[in-house]
Amino acid sequence: MGKDGDFTFIHCADLHLDSQFKGLAIKDDHWAKEMRESTFIALERMVDIARSKNVDLVVLAGDIFDSDERSVRAQFRFRDAMSRLGEENIPCFIACGNHDPLEDWKDSVRLPENVHRFSAAGDAVKIRKNGKELAHVAGISYPVRDVREDLSPYLSPDDELFSIAVLHCNVGNDDHAPYSPTTKEILLQRGFDYYALGHVHGRGILNERPHIVYPGNTQGRHVNERDVKGCYLVTVRGGAVSTMDFIPLSPFIWGRYEVDITGHTSLDSLIDTNDLSQAGNILELEFVGRGPLDSELRDHEKAEDLASLICSRSGARLARFKVKTRPELDLESLRQGKDLLASILRTAEGREVNDTRAELKALPGALRFKRWIDAIEDDELSEIVEEASLLLADRLLEDRG
Repeated sequence: MGKDGDFTFIHCADLHLDSQFKGLAIKDDHWAKEMRESTFIALERMVDIARSKNVDLVVLAGDIFDSDERSVRAQFRFRDAMSRLGEENIPCFIACGNHDPLEDWKDSVRLPENVHRFSAAGDAVKIRKNGKELAHVAGISYPVRDVREDLSPYLSPDDELFSIAVLHCNVGNDDHAPYSPTTKEILLQRGFDYYALGHVHGRGILNERPHIVYPGNTQGRHVNERDVKGCYLVTVRGGAVSTMDFIPLSPFIWGRYEVDITGHTSLDSLIDTNDLSQAGNILELEFVGRGPLDSELRDHEKAEDLASLICSRSGARLARFKVKTRPELDLESLRQGKDLLASILRTAEGREVNDTRAELKALPGALRFKRWIDAIEDDELSEIVEEASLLLADRLLEDRG
């Protein structure tokens, strides 16, 4: 016995089955129903991969369901997916998180025997293959939704086997709710070979050897959860991680795209020069730039129609749009004036970069920002001054109007 086994496993988390996509439901109920189905499609794709790759185990690091009001449909479809893994003798290990704590699991829909749900006290299982022990899988579940204690100290590795810790936790991420908060330094001291984490929806490998990994969620739920979502297929050779392959699962991919009106004088020109095919299939579109088309986009219905048309030509759907364009300015004529705006534009045009840098350093409290001010390239600083003067010009013109 020892850390010399070869095996593969899938690390998945944050399925949020039957997520309601309430924002889309307001926009289009039929579309929202398609999106709710997407979480199940992602689950089925994961199961298909696990079966086709003949993996040795699957770990699910929390938030299987989206809320304590999980539908019967979600419970049965999850059970059936786990049964499909069981048909290939693939064990599945679940660490319950804040969206699916142990107190909310209903025993009326029983999970198949190949599924192990970790206890609130933490427990571990040995993985065997062909009579040989390959791995030690330890995990712990939330007993209730609100867990603010670091749960990692309740888990212990097996020094003789490749050890996996399954945790739903926040590792030093200020952008997420501090459920079971811990740090990378604490995990590194625990002695596991692989930390299969859940809770943070952006995927990332925080450390290698030992591996500390977030796979992200399996289907983005809103525009801030952009790009392809999925799981990791992990291969262990000789008792160490040899490869980690990200497997895309999400049928819908959220994205954000900027349509710049600068230089365009007609709507057909604007449409023909924008290809969104690589941006995603559910998009937030933002019109930016400066030019004569600004007046066209001030009509809300026209702007929405244009945004929808640009998306549909690339096979995408419009989730929402923003108009942040500005009107075209005759700067030369404005500089010739005798008012405050003319003075500002003339000052900005003739300003030396070094003068700007010196004035920034002279501002009250600027001393602690000195190295950042010095690090700004001359071209970038000139652009900042120009952009600031144009923004101020827009505000003054709005007040004048």
